[in-house]
Amino acid sequence: MSETSKTTESMELMAAPSIEQLVEEQGWGLIPGASLDKNGQGFIVKNTEELLPEITGSLINFHFTRSNWNQESGELDCYSRDGKTGTVTATGEMRPCAGCPFLKDGCKLRSVLTVMPDDAYLPIRLFLPTASTFRAKGVLQTMLARFGPKMHLKRVRIGSKTEQKGPNKYAVIAITPIEGEADAESVSRAFYVLQLLKNRTEHAQEFIETDAHDDADTDTVSGHDAA
Repeated sequence: MSETSKTTESMELMAAPSIEQLVEEQGWGLIPGASLDKNGQGFIVKNTEELLPEITGSLINFHFTRSNWNQESGELDCYSRDGKTGTVTATGEMRPCAGCPFLKDGCKLRSVLTVMPDDAYLPIRLFLPTASTFRAKGVLQTMLARFGPKMHLKRVRIGSKTEQKGPNKYAVIAITPIEGEADAESVSRAFYVLQLLKNRTEHAQEFIETDAHDDADTDTVSGHDAA
């Protein structure tokens, strides 16, 4: 084998996999997920338990979720990926969340916020409990009204803090717009990755396995959800 052939082969071995390959191999597991630290110290990265005190970057996507966990078995009874239509785990039946009997059992509206961090190659998903869901929604609505579609290029600082409601002390997300614009190429890549993931045939089950697991978390030190 010539030196040129050896060099070419070596370069091929070192070549990084494409985004398409990564999505095909890892599915939704490709994008890191993080939940609020209950003490308001930032976010805990899923699987690694790494603490991120804050994240600076741009807001890519926000969607509601709902889930109802059986208090006796600990199993997931029903899950909704948009907060409007749920799927009953045992039967696969799909039904509107409005008027669903699971609402009386503690099924709560939550959300997933996808962020493209500065200087990162892939976005990160933040799993938000009830109180933080409404905080994030309010910030997004304000930014959308001010910047329109260009809001995705506006940088923000995302952290968390604790607040008191009655006897409960709970963590809540804090989003603050900051100076400068996000890297347009990185923002486009984040949208592209999300679209590839949503197009996968395994999309629904993978989405439930990653999102619903974190929906079981609470946002208070005492183990109860903040309303």
